[in-house]
Amino acid sequence: MEQEILSELAAIKSAIYILIAIVTIGVVANFIRVYFTSKNYIRNELNDLFEKELEEMFDDGRYNELLEKCEKKLKSSSNHTYALWYKGKALFQLGEYERAKEVFGKIIVLQPSWEEGTVKPYLQKIEQYQNENR
Repeated sequence: MEQEILSELAAIKSAIYILIAIVTIGVVANFIRVYFTSKNYIRNELNDLFEKELEEMFDDGRYNELLEKCEKKLKSSSNHTYALWYKGKALFQLGEYERAKEVFGKIIVLQPSWEEGTVKPYLQKIEQYQNENR
C-alpha cells in the first residue's frame, strides 16, 4: 500500500514538472511574441516619423538639410526607399539632374512599381531640362 502511494506521488510530481514546463514555455513564447510585435510597431512608427519629417523639409524648401538627413539614413540603410526618393527630389529641385537621375534609377531597381507613376515624371522633366539646355 505504501509503495503504491509513493508511486502515485512520483507520477503526480512528474505531471506537475511537465505542467510547469509547459506553462513556462507558453509564458516565454508570449514574451517573445510581444517583444517582436512591439519592435515592429516601434520601427514602423519611427519610419512614419522619418518620412513625415522628410516631407516637411521638402515642402519647406529645405533641400540641403533634407539631403543631409537622407545621406545620414542611407549610411545605415543604403536601400531605404523613402530616403532615396526624397534625396532624388531634393537633387532635382537643386538642379543636380544627373545625380537625381542616378538616385531615381536606383529607386526603380528597388521598387519597380514606383517607376510609372512616381519616378517617371521626374525622369521626363530631367530629360526635358537637359534637352533645353543643350
